[in-house]
Amino acid sequence: MSERRFFLEVLILKTYPVGETHRGLFVLSREKGTLSLIAFGAQSPRSRFRALLTPLRRVKVSVFHDPVKDSYKIEEAELLDSHEGLAHDPQRFFSAARWADLLRRVPSLETGSYDLLSESLRLACGVSQERLVRLEIQFLWRLAEESGLRPEFLNCDGCGATLFGSSVSFSTNPVAVFCPRCSSGHWTLSLKEVDYLTATAVLSLEDSLQAPTEGSSLEHLRSMAFDLWSQVLGQELPRYG
Repeated sequence: MSERRFFLEVLILKTYPVGETHRGLFVLSREKGTLSLIAFGAQSPRSRFRALLTPLRRVKVSVFHDPVKDSYKIEEAELLDSHEGLAHDPQRFFSAARWADLLRRVPSLETGSYDLLSESLRLACGVSQERLVRLEIQFLWRLAEESGLRPEFLNCDGCGATLFGSSVSFSTNPVAVFCPRCSSGHWTLSLKEVDYLTATAVLSLEDSLQAPTEGSSLEHLRSMAFDLWSQVLGQELPRYG
């Protein structure tokens, strides 16, 4: 296949109408990161793309790149995973939609975010509600790590003291961690919460959902992750669902 024509496996983050009959897609791929594509005629009731190219689906597409217009046209598409389980539960759907929206809005993402979202969507289709909260925590904190926003919890950014065996304070703007002595108006992470984030960071995403921690800690870590990404985006991360 020529350089102008190529295949991509993509996750559809968002779709939007282009004129009356065409459909634009904002997608995430492993090879090219985020990309804008256009499917001509996809808004038409008779188009084979109309039902196929919808948000949160994983598809394989044949793409033609027009270097003059710098546009990417979808010529063929094959469904790989519809993530059907998301459609049957509002909580699952809203969580997945929030992740897709976040990936669409975060600049300069590493291509590893494709695998993170793909695995998160797969797991979200079947986990319990309690593990869905754990999954969202892992998604948000792992994305922060890929984006260089996750602290290492090694040394205090105020005095340089070693952070070991105690609670820490976490600032989301700018991202920094502090010992109890330097703490001032930041989020506080208990020792158990620090241990949880550190231990699960080296586990597979699926295995991390089984790591023990208290429900109150889960909500606390989720709220901190929301605050972190709200600071990055410059606006509140949607909390629907």
